[in-house]
Amino acid sequence: MSLSPIAKVASPFRSRGLEQHGTIDLLREGIVASQGAILDRAAAIGLNRAYMGERWPDLGIRLIDYRETFPELAEPGRTEDATRRRETFKKICAHAASLGIEPWVNLNILNYPDHFTALFPDAIAVPPLTADRWMRGRGTRGLSKQPQLCASSPSFRKLVEAQLAELCRLPDIVGIECWLTAADTDMFYCACEVCRKKSIADTIAEFAAYAHPVCVQHGKKLLLRTYLGGWRCGLEADVWPDAAARIHPDVEIAYKQQNGDFMNWHGPSMLAGHLQPHPETVEFDLAGEYRGTNYGMVCTVRWQMQELIQHFL
Repeated sequence: MSLSPIAKVASPFRSRGLEQHGTIDLLREGIVASQGAILDRAAAIGLNRAYMGERWPDLGIRLIDYRETFPELAEPGRTEDATRRRETFKKICAHAASLGIEPWVNLNILNYPDHFTALFPDAIAVPPLTADRWMRGRGTRGLSKQPQLCASSPSFRKLVEAQLAELCRLPDIVGIECWLTAADTDMFYCACEVCRKKSIADTIAEFAAYAHPVCVQHGKKLLLRTYLGGWRCGLEADVWPDAAARIHPDVEIAYKQQNGDFMNWHGPSMLAGHLQPHPETVEFDLAGEYRGTNYGMVCTVRWQMQELIQHFL
C-alpha cells in the first residue's frame, strides 16, 4: 500500500490521546495533584483520552501482582505494593473521568518478574547474530541484563495474556494500550527457527490475535501503538498498513501526531486516515521524553503543539 502525506485529516478524530511517558511514579508524594494538573491542561486543549502507566520502563506492570492470573509469578511483598499503587491510580483515573477524559493504562511487555525465565526457560530468546543491545536497563528490577524473550514461545503468550487480564481488572480504565516497540526488544528480537520466519507485521498480527480476546472477555478495549522504536527498527508506514489489514477491526490503532519520533519536528503522521476500519487515535506528548530532557530543546514551542492539536480536532 502506498501512503502519501495528507494536508488535512478528512474528518475530526474522535480520540485525541495524551501520552503519559516517563512522568508517573504512583508512590511519589504529590503525584495525584501533579497528574491532575496535566490532565486539566489536556482537557483545556481538546484531548479526551489519557494513556497512563508508571515511570519508564515499568508502564503499568507494577499495578499488578499475578495472584489471579499467573500465581507462579506472584512475589512476596508485591501484592501490598501493587495495592498501594492501584489506590493512587484510581484517584488519578477519577480526576480524568471528571474532565471527560477516558483513562487507559499503557502496557509495555518488556517487563517481567525476575524468576519468570527460570521457571519457563522456553521463553528465552535465541539472540540474533547482530544482537549488541538490551532494552532492559540497570535498575529495571535490580538486574542489568535479563534474558530477552521469544515471542513465539507458549510461555511468552501466557505471560502477555496474564498481564492483560490483570490490567483489565482495574475498575476505572476503558482499555489497554500496548506498545510493541521493535528492534532489539522481545517482540522482534528472537532468532529461533520460528521467529526467523516472521515479518514484523506477522508478529504484530499474531500478538493482536491472542491479546484482543482477553480484553473483550473483560469488557475492555485494545489499542496498539504504531511506534516501532528508534533502534534498527522497521518504518511505521511500511509495516502498519499490512499489519492493520490482518487485525480484528475493533482493535484501535494509535500513532503519534507527527511522522516519526517526538525528537524530530515533522508534519502529521503519514498513517493518518489510512488504517480504517480500525478506529484511529492520535497521541500528543505534552511534557514527555524529548522536551528539553534526553535530547535537549526539541519541539518545545507551545504554539506549534497547539497548531498540531487543532489539525486533528
